[in-house]
Amino acid sequence: MRRFACLAVLVGLGCACGSAPSGQPPPPSQVADVDVYKELVIVDSSVVLDARASNATDGVWSFRRTVERLAPSGVSASAVVERWLRSFRAREVAGRRVDDRAGVDRLLASWPRSNDGWLDLARAPFRLVAIAGRLDLATTPNGEGRLIYGLVDPATGDPGLMTVAFEYALPPLGSKNDRQGWAAKWHALSEHSFGDDYNGALQALTDTFATANALAQVRTNEAAFGSPWELREWKLATDGLRPAWTAVNPDQSLDGSDALAQFVVDHQSEIRAGRVAVPNEMLAGTALETGAWRFPNDSRIDESLRHAFAMQTCNGCHSTETFSAQGFFHINPLRPILPGSDGHDRLSEFLRSSELRRRADHLAALIAGTTMEGIGAPTDLPPMPAAAPHYDALKVPAPEDGAPVALQSGRVLGNSAANGPWIYDGSIHYLLLGDARAPVAQGFNARGDVVGYFAAGGSRRAFVLSGGTVRELGTLGGGDSAATLINDAGLVAGDSTVPDGSHHGFVMQVGVQDVGSLGGAETFPFAISSGGLITGESQLVAAVFVSHAFVWSRARGAMTDVGTLGGNYSRGQTIDDSGFVAGFSSLVPSDEKVHAFTWDGTTMTDLGAAPGLPWSAVTGRNKAGTMVGNIYDVPSPTAKVFEIHAFVYARNTIVDLNSVTQSPLLLRTALGIDDAGRILCTDGQVGASRAHGILLTPK
Repeated sequence: MRRFACLAVLVGLGCACGSAPSGQPPPPSQVADVDVYKELVIVDSSVVLDARASNATDGVWSFRRTVERLAPSGVSASAVVERWLRSFRAREVAGRRVDDRAGVDRLLASWPRSNDGWLDLARAPFRLVAIAGRLDLATTPNGEGRLIYGLVDPATGDPGLMTVAFEYALPPLGSKNDRQGWAAKWHALSEHSFGDDYNGALQALTDTFATANALAQVRTNEAAFGSPWELREWKLATDGLRPAWTAVNPDQSLDGSDALAQFVVDHQSEIRAGRVAVPNEMLAGTALETGAWRFPNDSRIDESLRHAFAMQTCNGCHSTETFSAQGFFHINPLRPILPGSDGHDRLSEFLRSSELRRRADHLAALIAGTTMEGIGAPTDLPPMPAAAPHYDALKVPAPEDGAPVALQSGRVLGNSAANGPWIYDGSIHYLLLGDARAPVAQGFNARGDVVGYFAAGGSRRAFVLSGGTVRELGTLGGGDSAATLINDAGLVAGDSTVPDGSHHGFVMQVGVQDVGSLGGAETFPFAISSGGLITGESQLVAAVFVSHAFVWSRARGAMTDVGTLGGNYSRGQTIDDSGFVAGFSSLVPSDEKVHAFTWDGTTMTDLGAAPGLPWSAVTGRNKAGTMVGNIYDVPSPTAKVFEIHAFVYARNTIVDLNSVTQSPLLLRTALGIDDAGRILCTDGQVGASRAHGILLTPK
């Protein structure tokens, strides 16, 4: 049993998100022990797999019974569900334009129907994934109780990319303080052991609020019906569930706008207190995952204010500001629910590390009688890790007509459009000055051997420069090749076209050798270890584009599929001689959003991202295990806001290098890190042909 002991009444209830590292125990109890997994977010398999959750038997916690309770007089529950789902095809919500989510038709077509032609709710493709108490919410008089369901495939039972939450305003109890009364009821659940005893007590509690009269709203979080990811909201009306504007979420067209910036500035005290109320004229018909809520041209809005505002929006909370599961969920419907499991692995890192502790503090204060009302939303930026590294910055005095590409033992390799490849080791040295073949350097090793390609003539031709001698490497039978990697033993790798024009990875052993593939058309190497292990990405045979990170062993002459974090794509960007890989991977099949990962040979670990920059990728790792990379967002479809920052991974946390370095330029990309901890950054976007290099040295 894991309990979060609470100290809130001693340190002040105004503290918000914070960021206790994952797995760090809470402070000693000063008020009351709160078992968050029995009182606040209930995900234990003994609950969600109980017969009460069965649609087939119309259990009291089942999706079927939940919608039956909501059906207005004269309207069948099946009709309520079908009309609710068909509302995803609407092109507006109360005057706000929204996307037509045509994918919902696939669900309706595959959902079995009864003899009367209506959806068969006994075979409803939604399963219970959690029951939650939100005593902390200040938006309702007494807080909320929630029943949360995950979509499953009607034919296979496989989990889908959707959750639906039925959110009930806890009704009056007639006590002196009803919120405290409800707190006592939820807290009393902890006195029961999981099993029949606990489930009986929990049912007695849910029976008191899971009614049509208490329903506040229904909310969905899905990418099952289209792209991008969306969150939507419905209110109960006389004819069923009616689409509503998404609460506390501005329309995406306002991202970065002067109007929204002015609203944030005018209401900053409420925003910092976690009690923002977005006016109706700004609300969205749907919350898009793409929203980052950035105000790059308004100096009045610092990062703490921006984050405090964004945290209170739907897409901020579920994507851009928190470490959510699969990039979008706080309760992950994609994880299997196994009998005997506690369900903790289905909760997001944000919930498990800091947010449940904040809610537990508040619940303990309610129980102790030291507070009587709800609290604001979390607003604080995660704190800097203790003993975070700091760096001195040197702008590399390189030509202005090019960019650096790699770091090796404190030396920087780069290219000049006019003068070709160069190395900086305190001064600039041009390597192939005046070569008419237009050489482009891609990588180098500790002894100064350089690999790259000649660009003259319209096709690439791989080369190695070693000991002052340049050697072309040839191809795998096609007309194009580039050498991109070389280790200290002189083993070269790169990519080349084959006769059919597709690109294959190669190593230079006795001639150019194809490294093979994971079955698909193309393979690209991106890193090589000192012992000759290679990682990168390789396509698989699939109806859609699928490409996975791999490990290629020269000894085995074969590839190992590293897999993904749940999506169709991953790439290995670094590898050591143990086969430890770091890189980036998409999170779900229908979305391109990626997170940095590590892979130790068996387990892939999601490293998360950073507030406001929800995409991440590792680009370098040294022998000490320190990693660097980039955190970024994608352009908003309306505001076209795009941002990218370099990071270092320190104390199990992604740290923006701009926050620990006094740099003369914005550190946008990190290209690599050497074994002394020096980091090469640029002020340009990924792949920019012209960018300044900044060399960081640990203080």
